[in-house]
Amino acid sequence: MRLTPKARRAGVRGIVTDADGAAYVKAGVTAPWYKLLARELRLPASTMAIASGATVRRKTVQIAGDPADIKKRLELLCGEIQ
Repeated sequence: MRLTPKARRAGVRGIVTDADGAAYVKAGVTAPWYKLLARELRLPASTMAIASGATVRRKTVQIAGDPADIKKRLELLCGEIQ
């Protein structure tokens, strides 16, 4: 997940691929990231934790739950995931 802090509007902007070919979810945040992601995915915020990148804009987020369900929710939000 790549976050843009102090965005005008909070929201997920889609899936973006960086120069290395890694794909990530791009989002603008006006509040804590986990509240935005939890709201957008309709999951409890307690299911989310930072796996890496706690102090940087680009974070790896671990979401507890059924992987197929989480993938489906992400695809509905951002489009098909490779």
